[in-house]
Amino acid sequence: VELLRAERARCHARLGFGSVIEYADRLFGYSPHTTEERLRVARSLENLVNRAALVSTWLEPFAPLELHAATSVPNSPCKKPNLA
Repeated sequence: VELLRAERARCHARLGFGSVIEYADRLFGYSPHTTEERLRVARSLENLVNRAALVSTWLEPFAPLELHAATSVPNSPCKKPNLA
């Protein structure tokens, strides 16, 4: 994730490196493949977090309905939570 931040901030250019690949090689000893993979995974994780936040906002309005449905069914194994 830090490497992705460094790429976006263009740290490599500020420090005189031609690319983020060269930056990661010189500073951390990463091969070009390793750098690309780390950036790919960081982007995927960022995307996953953004999607999870989006889904939670979609589901939020339905939470009271789920609670009502689970607690209003006779002999339901779900119990109404103690909100006190």
